[in-house]
Amino acid sequence: MTNMMTTNRLTETTMATGTDRERHQHQEMSDQNVKCGVSRIIAPRRACGTNVEGTALPRDRTIPFSALSRYAVVILLLVAFTGCATSLETAADLERASSLIAERSGESPRWDLPWDEPHPIWDGVSPLAEDDALRIALVNNRAIRAALEEIAIARADLVQSGLLPNPVLSVALGFPIDGSGGATSVGVGLTQQLVALWRRGDRMAVAEHDLDRVILSVSDQALELAKDVRQQHAEIAFAARDRALLAEQHALLEDLASLMQRRLEAGEASRLDVSRLSVQKQMMRAARIEQDQQITQHKLELLALMGRSEASTEWEIVQTPIVPAITPPSDREIPSPGMPLALPDERDLIERIDTQRLDLLAVRATADLHAASLRLEDRQRLFRSVEAGAGFERDDDRRRELGPTVAMEIPIFDTNDAKVARAAAMYRQSIIEADRIRQRAITEVRSLYAECLRLADLIALHGSEILPAVEENLRLVQQSLDAGVIDASILIEAQRERIDTHLRLNDLHRRLTLRQIALDRAVGGAVGGAVGEAVDEAVGGRIE
Repeated sequence: MTNMMTTNRLTETTMATGTDRERHQHQEMSDQNVKCGVSRIIAPRRACGTNVEGTALPRDRTIPFSALSRYAVVILLLVAFTGCATSLETAADLERASSLIAERSGESPRWDLPWDEPHPIWDGVSPLAEDDALRIALVNNRAIRAALEEIAIARADLVQSGLLPNPVLSVALGFPIDGSGGATSVGVGLTQQLVALWRRGDRMAVAEHDLDRVILSVSDQALELAKDVRQQHAEIAFAARDRALLAEQHALLEDLASLMQRRLEAGEASRLDVSRLSVQKQMMRAARIEQDQQITQHKLELLALMGRSEASTEWEIVQTPIVPAITPPSDREIPSPGMPLALPDERDLIERIDTQRLDLLAVRATADLHAASLRLEDRQRLFRSVEAGAGFERDDDRRRELGPTVAMEIPIFDTNDAKVARAAAMYRQSIIEADRIRQRAITEVRSLYAECLRLADLIALHGSEILPAVEENLRLVQQSLDAGVIDASILIEAQRERIDTHLRLNDLHRRLTLRQIALDRAVGGAVGGAVGEAVDEAVGGRIE
């Protein structure tokens, strides 16, 4: 009896112990499932540390890393293949910009020289020629040298557009926190964004068009600088001629004053005549002071364009022919009436706009950029984000698992329609903007062309008729004064009329020269010269 009771107690104890063991095992399995849910970042599985029947797997089972290594190698090869296709070197881009400038201005920039050191071709004292001023400005002008960095930025953007996003390595650790013990669970994953791979061509097309746009824009800024330099140099040249005319007139007044003083002493002239001459001399002196100040101001503006603002203004310029675009029929500098300018036909100038105006070509490159952006956005309607990779996981039972993973964005709410519409609108806007610039350029060319012809006619009229008549009138007045028929006031008036005619003629030449420089700029290149290679060759064959 006693044995039977003991046996029953042992049986009950065993059953209770078995129940507790099962309950404890069940609790451990639940904890493992929770841990597995935390660390399962890459590859899901049926259970954590157990098979379908709930039997614990062997602890010495291992899964090698060879598959994960293959995934990693494939991703690294993709990155290496797509990331080394384009160079960061900007020498070829700068050469393209330099060729565009040289074709239209006649000067090839020396951008290999430092921007913060004076150009060696001018010492700041010697007479300054127009071509030398332009060479210096293209090297030392701070705005142009800063704009060149935009080319380097666009080149870097082009290189970046060809790169894939870096693969993402994820590591997760699961630590037991309920006091049940066990090993730490580990999850490792390696993923790569794949959409960037098949969008790479579109992204690079956008960046290439943007690089073309920047090169054309920077070159256009350089041509604007060339126009400003040449106009300031011309202003100094014609102001110097005005100063020489005023000095000549002042010398004539000095001689006339001496003559009037002698005649006053001889009783042949009045004190009023001497006084009038004295007033004229002072007025001429004031005009020369104003002219010197004007020359100094033009020199300061030219030095600023040349990047030499600190340089002295105690220098002269190398004078150029007074009428650069008119070819006289004889040795005289002044053309005959009705003589045509050495300019192409107006229609020919208008036709040049489409191939020579760099700002127009830059806007067209912008249109190409927006067209490429539109293609890129349109292809992103379905697959905007796709990631693929492989993951490894080891749980607290030391079970190891490896498998692939794919993550894809589902375009339910954002179908990219808004970005497509925006890109399409920007493309249409750039097309309209290009035509607006073309229309403005045509109006500018026609206006400047008509003004050049009008100024040439005025120069011919003054040179062939007005100036000879004024000179003849002064000669007759001088003879009458010597004969005592008239007083000195008439001679003073004739002298003033002569100097005013010369000053007016010089101003007409100045205005014609400035308009011709502006006409060169409006057309996009030298009007009198031929343009070299086509723009599409200069920018790598992508600009049409």
